[in-house]
Amino acid sequence: MTVAHKWTFALFGLVAFGGVHAQQAHPDAPFLCGGGDGSTDRTTLAEVVGDGRAHFVAGTDDCPPTADRCREKAYLIPGDQVLAGAERGDYACVMFPDNQDGHAGWLPRDRLRPVQAQPSPSAWEGDWVQGDNRITIRHHNGILHADGEAYYPMADPPPDQFPGGPNLGAMGGEARLSGHHATFVDDACEVSAFLVGKFLVVSDNHQCGGLNVRFDGIYRRR
Repeated sequence: MTVAHKWTFALFGLVAFGGVHAQQAHPDAPFLCGGGDGSTDRTTLAEVVGDGRAHFVAGTDDCPPTADRCREKAYLIPGDQVLAGAERGDYACVMFPDNQDGHAGWLPRDRLRPVQAQPSPSAWEGDWVQGDNRITIRHHNGILHADGEAYYPMADPPPDQFPGGPNLGAMGGEARLSGHHATFVDDACEVSAFLVGKFLVVSDNHQCGGLNVRFDGIYRRR
């Protein structure tokens, strides 16, 4: 459970839980928390553990400490899966994908455990959509094959505002699975995807199409 929250794409970091570095770590974490030091550059999939609600805490100059005033209303429950990145003291920056925009914020590191199990290639298959953007993933002999298209501002914008039609983008390529992460490269376009439960969390290198065209976002199976 969480409150809808806009989140920003940025590079973020490998997080250690209980003093042990999480396995299955990959670059290009597609989220940003306020108040981080940006000292790491990798991300991993984690699961919320422990008892009861795990409340997010604010990311400001003087948070997150243990002070109650830093605690947000938004919370997760044991079993929820998140992408975990940079750390700040006893807290990790995480992003929880949901049916809205997702929520990024800080959680106590002792409430997180790395997810070790690797999903099968078939778990990635499907037509994934975010608005008008689409990514189709198939697999063959353990190799993922993807193709997709993206638009700005949308696939069918008002002709009086965009008489030339939308700006277009495309992605494709093959990828070998590495935990819950896959990277598809097609010429200059590079798309990083994380499978988090029923969601596909995607970021690109801003080289996949026309002006302002991005594949960034949380995708759901159609």
